[in-house]
Amino acid sequence: MRVLVADDDLGEYDVMLVSINGAMDIDTTMLYKLPPGMQRLKVASMKRGKYGELATLPFALEMRPCIRYQLVASYAQPGAGRAWQVAVKSEAPIKACVKKYGDKYGDTQAVADAAP
Repeated sequence: MRVLVADDDLGEYDVMLVSINGAMDIDTTMLYKLPPGMQRLKVASMKRGKYGELATLPFALEMRPCIRYQLVASYAQPGAGRAWQVAVKSEAPIKACVKKYGDKYGDTQAVADAAP
C-alpha cells in the first residue's frame, strides 16, 4: 500500500528515498526504521521532469527517537537554483515505540521512522 502525504494544491509531491547514508541497496518500502541521529538521505521527487526523469536532492535530517517523519517535495518555495526542495510534511510520535520504551532511554531510544 502506498501512503500519499503530499498535497498538490500546496505545490507538494510525494518522494521516494534513493539512498540512506550513502547506501543505495535499500528496500523499496514506504517506511524505513532508522536509528536516531543525523541521517543523510537522497530523495527523489515523484514529479517527473520534462523527459520523464526523477530529480534527486540530498537531505540531512536529525531524527529524534520514536518519531515518524513524512517527507514531501515542495515546489511552492524552491531553494536557490532548484525547482523544488525536500520538506518535512509532518512529525508524529510512534505510539508503540513510546509505549514500549517510555522514558527508559531518555533521548537515546533506538527507533525513528522515515516515510517518504
